[in-house]
Amino acid sequence: ISESHNNGIISYTFKFDLDDLLKVPTTPNVKSDFNFYWRQPYSKLILAGLNQTSSFTITNKENEHQINDSIKQTLDSIVSISEYKNIGPKIIGGSMFSYKSNQLSIWNKIPKSKYVLPECMATKNDEGSWLTISKRIYTNANINDTIDSFIKTCTIYKKSFSFDLPKIQKHMFKNVIDLPEKQNYYNIIDSVIRTIKDGAVDKVVISRIKHIILEKKLCISSIMRNLIELYPECLNYYFNFTNGILFGSSPERLIKKQQQTIFTEAIAGTAPRGRDIKEDNNYEYELLNSNKDNREHQFVVKEIIEKIKPISNSYDIPNSPSVIKLKNVQHLKTTINANIDKKYSLFDLIKILHPTPAIAGTPTDKALNFILLNETNDRGWYSGPIGWLDSNGNGDIFVGLRSSLYKNNYIYMFSGSGIVSQSSPEEEWEETEMKLQPILTALCGE
Repeated sequence: ISESHNNGIISYTFKFDLDDLLKVPTTPNVKSDFNFYWRQPYSKLILAGLNQTSSFTITNKENEHQINDSIKQTLDSIVSISEYKNIGPKIIGGSMFSYKSNQLSIWNKIPKSKYVLPECMATKNDEGSWLTISKRIYTNANINDTIDSFIKTCTIYKKSFSFDLPKIQKHMFKNVIDLPEKQNYYNIIDSVIRTIKDGAVDKVVISRIKHIILEKKLCISSIMRNLIELYPECLNYYFNFTNGILFGSSPERLIKKQQQTIFTEAIAGTAPRGRDIKEDNNYEYELLNSNKDNREHQFVVKEIIEKIKPISNSYDIPNSPSVIKLKNVQHLKTTINANIDKKYSLFDLIKILHPTPAIAGTPTDKALNFILLNETNDRGWYSGPIGWLDSNGNGDIFVGLRSSLYKNNYIYMFSGSGIVSQSSPEEEWEETEMKLQPILTALCGE
């Protein structure tokens, strides 16, 4: 694990009216080495930030356990000045789906795991908006110089967001390439189904890529505004690394922690949306009564419960799944709440729950091995855990679904589906095509 070291950190939070937090990470007025945007479902919480006061990167799984201690040590070193409850400094970031990611792939030069304490972070909720400025302080520095530098930084950021976002653009494509191409994808799915019928595994999630070559540079603010408008019920997010931008619109929470209560969910089983209410209700009825989709969904529910049982003294789960309706698809969804022992941190919970059967399969270990041996593409951050945590140990982690990587005027769009014994390659291809629609629509503006 690599970490930026410091003697301490001062963090100051103040009210700051801002009409659109997208202006924070996209400002042309401040040079930035990292920026992000994070809008939780139905705008319950919006975070946006730029630059790094502290950063943490992990290069391999053996060092993964160290990140919790390193981040906790940094959060404990912050002197936070804020009059607003729960509004203050946060660590934000995430990880790749697997640390076995091939560094010669499209994800090269992008860290396998990265968490950041932003120098400037904007927060917005139903009660207002704020800026949080966090800066390192050094024990041997002159106190007056330190104060002057902090005031100067606050002033620069306060003046940086008074500009108009560019008009929403439609992105034109030079070329679109399916990876793997359709017949090879069919062959992979046939191989998965044979493996399942042989009894080696119950379910495997297989992903694929749609590779788009753009005619001109990506306008990330256009993409995000389209996603926000079309998919308010999803997490809409992006992380701008030095060597690429990860962005997407995810419907799935991995884990939310509030003191000793955790919230997680199973989302598996998919149907299209109808052209009118009658057709839409018919699809919903078929989804709720589909043996194939309910079987796939129960695999996910069962394995999440098995993972939670050893760390929880009680949990609550509904008797049957509900349906979550997105603009282009609907899914079976089961929300699970549990009380846990105090010793488990948010990173402990990520390690316990990720990857879920919804993004890997079941049994998870066997499905994961099959994916690493048979998927033709490197998932990178697609379907990895992304989110934030605060100094109280609370936080919210989502699964990086419906995601894309933008790099060198190329966009790599990721989509996956759960394969069970009753699956067919043709239907799985159509499901992955439906799941690619959010990003395609956001790009084209239609």
